[in-house]
Amino acid sequence: MRIRKLCIRNFGKINNRTLVLSEGINILYGKNESGKTTFYHFLKGMFYGMSRKRGRGAGKDVYSIYEPWEDPASYGGILWFEAGGNHYRLRRDFYREAPGTELLEETLLKEMDPDSLEEILGGVSEAVYENTVSVGQLRSVSGSDLARELTSYIAATQGAADRRISLERAEQFLKMHRKGFLETKERSFRDRKKSFDKMEGQEEYLKKELAEIEIRTQDMIRRKEEYLREKEPLAKTPEYGSRNREFEQLELRNRRRMGASGLAGIIAFSLLISGVLAQSSLVHILIRGFITLAALGYCVYCLAVGQKISRKKEQIEAAQRREKLKRKKREENLAKIEWDTQNLANLKRDRLCALENLNKDREEYEASLGLPVAEDEEIEAINLALEKITQASGVIRTQFGARLRERTSRILSEITEGKYREILVDDQFHVRLNLEDRTVDLERLSRGTVEQIYFALRMASGELLCNGETFPVILDDVFGMYDDERLAAVLRWLEKQNRQVIICTCSKREEEMMLAEGIRFTQTEL
Repeated sequence: MRIRKLCIRNFGKINNRTLVLSEGINILYGKNESGKTTFYHFLKGMFYGMSRKRGRGAGKDVYSIYEPWEDPASYGGILWFEAGGNHYRLRRDFYREAPGTELLEETLLKEMDPDSLEEILGGVSEAVYENTVSVGQLRSVSGSDLARELTSYIAATQGAADRRISLERAEQFLKMHRKGFLETKERSFRDRKKSFDKMEGQEEYLKKELAEIEIRTQDMIRRKEEYLREKEPLAKTPEYGSRNREFEQLELRNRRRMGASGLAGIIAFSLLISGVLAQSSLVHILIRGFITLAALGYCVYCLAVGQKISRKKEQIEAAQRREKLKRKKREENLAKIEWDTQNLANLKRDRLCALENLNKDREEYEASLGLPVAEDEEIEAINLALEKITQASGVIRTQFGARLRERTSRILSEITEGKYREILVDDQFHVRLNLEDRTVDLERLSRGTVEQIYFALRMASGELLCNGETFPVILDDVFGMYDDERLAAVLRWLEKQNRQVIICTCSKREEEMMLAEGIRFTQTEL
């Protein structure tokens, strides 16, 4: 891959600037604050776009840092490059109000989908680009701090290697799904526990209801026994029937006597009247009058007896009606007791059946507690897959680590002219330099040597991770701590790589050294 030309319309402090780059080594020279780092970020933005942060970090992201103060609508640029033998023109507009990307294959004048850019770049991700061919200057640290930074870089590089085959994303995807199954299992357990608690509550309620039914049943039995122990009503006894007939006979005899006394009175009265008319003797008249009065008195007596018998009869009939009502009420109460008792028996049978079914459900639930659920099978499968991914990742890391160590050692040997031939990297990404008679930790090495190891490591990573395309190497003020001997060795090595190199620098050392070494280069001033 080769960058042919770029046009920075408006990006940071650079606007309307066109740069033409050649094959081999290009020196982009400029004083401090002239825009070298701006050029560095412009290239990355053209290849991978510029994402914006949100929230508190929104004002400190790369987009905001390089957004032009004047004419922000022209925020963007054009890049002409060659990849896979084809020539492309890439145009990007970064302005947030109207972002856009245009990709053109110039040989056939064919517009291409901007999403195909990743394939054109050989599948090199932004993470790989930042950790390999795009090299910024190490911070001004020394000793153990610099060693930790180099260790962190190796870990990031290893992670970038894994991402190329998506093992890390696959692991994250599986863990996310496992979390979902675990949550579903936990939710199912809570639901089942809730159902179990509900069954226990129902069982307690049914037992309480059965106890109340038993109390009410015993009460019904007691009331029924009390009714049955009561005496029969008087209307149903033989004595009452005999007495009733006796009153009827008395009433009949009294009516007869009353009729006879009345007839006798009438006869006596007639004789009295006839005697008076016939002017009978006073004695005869008195006798006839006495007989008449006696007959009338007896008639009055019979009438009084008849009234007494009638009142007695009415009392008996009233008592009979009361006994009849009482018997009817008693029969109704007995019928109601029987009906209530039957209902209680039916209710008890239903509650016993419900309790039996509930006990069966609880037994089935308790038996199911020890059985695996569907989520357990999924979780077990995911755990197995994660285990295999971990094993595969370990193999890949081991293989990649061995290749990275071997290639880094070879590059380090070339740029140090054989002084240092091998580095060692353990599973925890700790780096040591292997000498003929001992190994040396990075903390004990000079800063210049550490930066040589850092350079060799990034170049080796670029070769291993950018298999599809040979990316240009972009170096932004990385040789500040190199002495002349180290700088000359690195520049000679870069010339032999037969790839495009862009060196951003504020020093004339690189130019003077390449002129002294006879290394061909092209220089552009910002």
